[in-house]
Amino acid sequence: NPNQEDSDNDGKGDVCDEIFPLETGEVKLKVPAGTQSGTIFKLRGKGIQKLRGGGKGDHFVKVNIKTPTNINRKQKKLLEELAL
Repeated sequence: NPNQEDSDNDGKGDVCDEIFPLETGEVKLKVPAGTQSGTIFKLRGKGIQKLRGGGKGDHFVKVNIKTPTNINRKQKKLLEELAL
């Protein structure tokens, strides 16, 4: 099965819509608020064509949330407030 990774670079894990280009066309995936790094979403029937016919396989998207490391005091305080 094809795999794909999506990165959230602001570290908030907020709700967002992502559009992924696939071999079968583009697909829109809604990533819910609070999604943790390492979460895997299965897009049923959005993978590549199965051998010997029978439809398309599944496509998996793994979410990686990267916490910023070079932030100033104000940004750090805002991130801490968001974590509450």
